[in-house]
Amino acid sequence: MEKNNSPQSWNEAEIFEQFKAILTEVAPTKIVDEITPESSLLDDYGFDSIEIIDTLLKIQERFLGDDPEPLDLESFLSEAYASDNGNGMTVNTICNLISGYFETKATRES
Repeated sequence: MEKNNSPQSWNEAEIFEQFKAILTEVAPTKIVDEITPESSLLDDYGFDSIEIIDTLLKIQERFLGDDPEPLDLESFLSEAYASDNGNGMTVNTICNLISGYFETKATRES
């Protein structure tokens, strides 16, 4: 049986690996240490607003592609900030939001 390669079928580890790749694409000179779930885009890597937006656009591109229901970037960003209690948008929080997006979408479609 062939594995479904759609991002919607990816597990947490696959989402984490894809997100790590996005971070190194967006800011290769800032990502010099190992990326962990606790890594903070703001505190550890010093992402500025342009890099945050670029990251969100790459999330849209990589995880949603041509999906007719695009990611609500404003809501996603607000949730990322609020979920971390001021901890600077951790990798884990963003991966959880991506996973949560797919879970919500699957629930609506069923």
